[in-house]
Amino acid sequence: MRAPAGPWEVVCATAHRTMPAGSHMWVRDNLRSAAEWLRDKAGTRYAITGLARGGDLDWADAALQAGLQVWGFRPFDGHDKPWTKTDQRRLRHLTDQIGAVRLRTTGVLDPDLPDDARKRAATRLLHHRDDAMLDAAGAVIAVWDPARRTGGTHATLIKAVRRGHLGVHLDPTGRTVSFQLPTIRQLTGPGAAALCRNALAANVRGSSAGRWERGL
Repeated sequence: MRAPAGPWEVVCATAHRTMPAGSHMWVRDNLRSAAEWLRDKAGTRYAITGLARGGDLDWADAALQAGLQVWGFRPFDGHDKPWTKTDQRRLRHLTDQIGAVRLRTTGVLDPDLPDDARKRAATRLLHHRDDAMLDAAGAVIAVWDPARRTGGTHATLIKAVRRGHLGVHLDPTGRTVSFQLPTIRQLTGPGAAALCRNALAANVRGSSAGRWERGL
Protein backbone atom coordinates (compact mmCIF):
# COMPACT_ATOMS: atom_id res chain seq x y z
CA MET A 1 0.00 0.00 0.00
CA ARG A 2 1.50 3.33 -1.04
CA ALA A 3 1.20 6.63 0.84
CA PRO A 4 -2.35 7.98 0.44
CA ALA A 5 -2.98 10.93 -1.87
CA GLY A 6 -5.88 12.19 0.29
CA PRO A 7 -7.63 11.38 3.57
CA TRP A 8 -10.29 9.17 1.98
CA GLU A 9 -7.98 7.08 -0.21
CA VAL A 10 -7.30 4.60 2.61
CA VAL A 11 -10.17 3.81 4.99
CA CYS A 12 -10.16 1.46 7.97
CA ALA A 13 -13.09 0.30 10.06
CA THR A 14 -13.71 -0.18 13.75
CA ALA A 15 -16.81 -2.10 14.79
CA HIS A 16 -18.38 -4.07 17.60
CA ARG A 17 -17.93 -7.83 17.61
CA THR A 18 -21.54 -8.30 18.67
CA MET A 19 -24.30 -6.00 17.47
CA PRO A 20 -27.46 -4.91 19.29
CA ALA A 21 -30.32 -7.34 18.80
CA GLY A 22 -31.91 -7.11 15.37
CA SER A 23 -29.35 -4.68 13.94
CA HIS A 24 -26.89 -6.99 12.16
CA MET A 25 -28.61 -6.92 8.77
CA TRP A 26 -28.89 -3.11 8.94
CA VAL A 27 -25.15 -2.91 9.69
CA ARG A 28 -24.20 -5.25 6.85
CA ASP A 29 -26.41 -3.38 4.36
CA ASN A 30 -24.96 -0.01 5.33
CA LEU A 31 -21.38 -1.27 5.26
CA ARG A 32 -22.03 -2.36 1.67
CA SER A 33 -23.46 1.08 0.93
CA ALA A 34 -20.46 2.67 2.65
CA ALA A 35 -17.98 0.71 0.55
CA GLU A 36 -19.77 1.68 -2.67
CA TRP A 37 -20.03 5.33 -1.62
CA LEU A 38 -16.34 5.41 -0.70
CA ARG A 39 -15.42 3.92 -4.08
CA ASP A 40 -17.70 6.15 -6.18
CA LYS A 41 -17.89 9.43 -4.25
CA ALA A 42 -14.89 9.70 -1.93
CA GLY A 43 -12.11 8.30 -4.12
CA THR A 44 -11.27 5.42 -1.79
CA ARG A 45 -8.99 2.74 -3.23
CA TYR A 46 -7.86 0.80 -0.17
CA ALA A 47 -9.80 -0.69 2.75
CA ILE A 48 -8.25 -1.95 5.97
CA THR A 49 -9.90 -4.53 8.22
CA GLY A 50 -8.76 -5.60 11.66
CA LEU A 51 -10.07 -9.13 11.01
CA ALA A 52 -12.02 -9.33 14.26
CA ARG A 53 -15.33 -11.15 14.53
CA GLY A 54 -18.51 -9.27 13.67
CA GLY A 55 -18.30 -5.87 12.05
CA ASP A 56 -14.66 -6.16 10.97
CA LEU A 57 -15.42 -9.21 8.84
CA ASP A 58 -18.62 -7.60 7.54
CA TRP A 59 -16.51 -4.60 6.46
CA ALA A 60 -13.96 -6.85 4.75
CA ASP A 61 -16.76 -8.60 2.86
CA ALA A 62 -18.37 -5.30 1.82
CA ALA A 63 -15.08 -3.80 0.66
CA LEU A 64 -14.18 -6.89 -1.35
CA GLN A 65 -17.60 -6.87 -3.02
CA ALA A 66 -17.12 -3.19 -3.91
CA GLY A 67 -13.81 -3.98 -5.61
CA LEU A 68 -11.62 -2.08 -3.14
CA GLN A 69 -8.12 -3.40 -2.47
CA VAL A 70 -8.45 -4.87 1.01
CA TRP A 71 -5.64 -5.19 3.53
CA GLY A 72 -6.02 -7.33 6.65
CA PHE A 73 -4.27 -6.35 9.89
CA ARG A 74 -4.03 -9.31 12.30
CA PRO A 75 -3.15 -8.50 15.91
CA PHE A 76 -1.15 -11.74 16.23
CA ASP A 77 -1.09 -15.22 14.72
CA GLY A 78 -3.88 -17.43 16.03
CA HIS A 79 -6.06 -14.54 17.20
CA ASP A 80 -9.09 -16.55 16.02
CA LYS A 81 -8.33 -19.61 18.17
CA PRO A 82 -11.17 -18.93 20.68
CA TRP A 83 -13.73 -18.36 17.91
CA THR A 84 -16.46 -20.73 16.79
CA LYS A 85 -15.76 -22.97 13.83
CA THR A 86 -18.23 -20.96 11.75
CA ASP A 87 -16.40 -17.69 12.44
CA GLN A 88 -13.05 -19.34 11.76
CA ARG A 89 -14.27 -20.61 8.39
CA ARG A 90 -15.54 -17.16 7.51
CA LEU A 91 -12.18 -15.62 8.43
CA ARG A 92 -10.31 -18.13 6.25
CA HIS A 93 -12.69 -17.50 3.36
CA LEU A 94 -12.11 -13.73 3.54
CA THR A 95 -8.34 -13.92 4.06
CA ASP A 96 -8.12 -16.23 1.06
CA GLN A 97 -9.81 -13.51 -0.98
CA ILE A 98 -7.59 -10.78 0.47
CA GLY A 99 -4.44 -12.77 -0.34
CA ALA A 100 -1.36 -13.44 1.75
CA VAL A 101 0.55 -10.51 0.26
CA ARG A 102 -1.98 -8.07 1.77
CA LEU A 103 -2.14 -9.65 5.23
CA ARG A 104 -0.09 -7.92 7.91
CA THR A 105 0.50 -9.30 11.41
CA THR A 106 1.10 -6.38 13.76
CA GLY A 107 2.25 -8.23 16.90
CA VAL A 108 3.51 -11.45 18.46
CA LEU A 109 1.79 -13.19 21.37
CA ASP A 110 4.01 -15.39 23.53
CA PRO A 111 2.25 -18.79 23.72
CA ASP A 112 4.04 -19.68 26.96
CA LEU A 113 2.53 -16.89 29.04
CA PRO A 114 0.20 -17.86 31.92
CA ASP A 115 -3.49 -17.40 31.11
CA ASP A 116 -3.99 -14.05 32.87
CA ALA A 117 -0.80 -12.58 31.44
CA ARG A 118 -1.71 -13.92 28.00
CA LYS A 119 -5.12 -12.20 28.12
CA ARG A 120 -3.52 -8.89 29.11
CA ALA A 121 -0.91 -9.21 26.38
CA ALA A 122 -3.58 -10.08 23.80
CA THR A 123 -5.56 -6.97 24.74
CA ARG A 124 -2.47 -4.79 24.34
CA LEU A 125 -1.82 -6.32 20.92
CA LEU A 126 -5.41 -5.67 19.84
CA HIS A 127 -4.96 -1.99 20.68
CA HIS A 128 -1.59 -1.98 18.88
CA ARG A 129 -3.34 -3.42 15.78
CA ASP A 130 -5.92 -0.63 15.97
CA ASP A 131 -3.15 1.98 16.22
CA ALA A 132 -1.47 0.48 13.15
CA MET A 133 -4.70 0.76 11.18
CA LEU A 134 -5.10 4.42 12.16
CA ASP A 135 -1.48 5.07 11.17
CA ALA A 136 -2.19 3.71 7.68
CA ALA A 137 -5.65 5.23 7.10
CA GLY A 138 -6.91 8.77 6.73
CA ALA A 139 -10.56 8.03 7.44
CA VAL A 140 -12.60 5.60 9.53
CA ILE A 141 -15.89 3.76 9.18
CA ALA A 142 -17.09 3.43 12.79
CA VAL A 143 -19.87 1.05 13.74
CA TRP A 144 -20.38 2.28 17.29
CA ASP A 145 -23.33 2.21 19.67
CA PRO A 146 -23.16 5.46 21.70
CA ALA A 147 -24.30 3.57 24.79
CA ARG A 148 -21.06 1.53 24.75
CA ARG A 149 -18.37 3.59 26.42
CA THR A 150 -15.80 0.85 26.95
CA GLY A 151 -14.02 -1.60 24.66
CA GLY A 152 -11.81 -1.47 21.62
CA THR A 153 -14.22 0.25 19.23
CA HIS A 154 -14.81 3.13 21.66
CA ALA A 155 -11.08 3.47 22.38
CA THR A 156 -10.17 3.41 18.68
CA LEU A 157 -12.82 5.99 17.85
CA ILE A 158 -11.49 8.36 20.52
CA LYS A 159 -7.97 8.02 19.09
CA ALA A 160 -9.23 8.57 15.55
CA VAL A 161 -11.03 11.78 16.53
CA ARG A 162 -8.02 13.08 18.46
CA ARG A 163 -5.82 12.43 15.43
CA GLY A 164 -8.19 14.41 13.22
CA HIS A 165 -9.38 11.50 11.09
CA LEU A 166 -12.42 11.96 8.89
CA GLY A 167 -15.08 9.30 8.90
CA VAL A 168 -18.59 7.94 8.85
CA HIS A 169 -20.47 6.85 11.97
CA LEU A 170 -23.03 4.04 11.82
CA ASP A 171 -25.12 3.78 14.99
CA PRO A 172 -26.51 0.22 15.03
CA THR A 173 -29.03 0.92 17.80
CA GLY A 174 -30.39 4.23 16.53
CA ARG A 175 -29.92 2.99 12.93
CA THR A 176 -28.51 6.33 11.86
CA VAL A 177 -25.72 7.28 9.45
CA SER A 178 -23.62 10.39 10.01
CA PHE A 179 -20.90 11.59 7.61
CA GLN A 180 -18.79 12.84 10.47
CA LEU A 181 -17.34 11.15 13.54
CA PRO A 182 -18.60 12.01 17.03
CA THR A 183 -16.79 14.74 18.94
CA ILE A 184 -14.63 14.01 21.98
CA ARG A 185 -17.37 15.48 24.17
CA GLN A 186 -19.92 13.14 22.62
CA LEU A 187 -17.58 10.21 23.17
CA THR A 188 -16.40 10.92 26.71
CA GLY A 189 -18.41 13.68 28.37
CA PRO A 190 -21.28 13.39 30.86
CA GLY A 191 -24.35 12.02 29.13
CA ALA A 192 -22.23 11.13 26.11
CA ALA A 193 -24.74 8.69 24.64
CA ALA A 194 -27.58 11.21 24.76
CA LEU A 195 -25.36 13.98 23.36
CA CYS A 196 -24.31 11.80 20.44
CA ARG A 197 -27.83 10.58 19.67
CA ASN A 198 -29.24 14.13 19.81
CA ALA A 199 -26.55 15.31 17.39
CA LEU A 200 -27.30 12.44 15.04
CA ALA A 201 -31.02 13.14 15.18
CA ALA A 202 -30.36 16.77 14.25
CA ASN A 203 -28.02 15.93 11.37
CA VAL A 204 -29.53 12.81 9.79
CA ARG A 205 -32.71 12.83 7.74
CA GLY A 206 -34.36 10.53 5.22
CA SER A 207 -33.79 6.94 4.15
CA SER A 208 -30.42 5.20 4.24
CA ALA A 209 -30.35 5.18 0.44
CA GLY A 210 -30.99 8.91 0.33
CA ARG A 211 -28.28 9.64 2.88
CA TRP A 212 -25.67 7.66 0.93
CA GLU A 213 -26.74 9.43 -2.28
CA ARG A 214 -26.21 12.85 -0.69
CA GLY A 215 -23.07 11.84 1.21
CA LEU A 216 -20.87 14.68 2.36
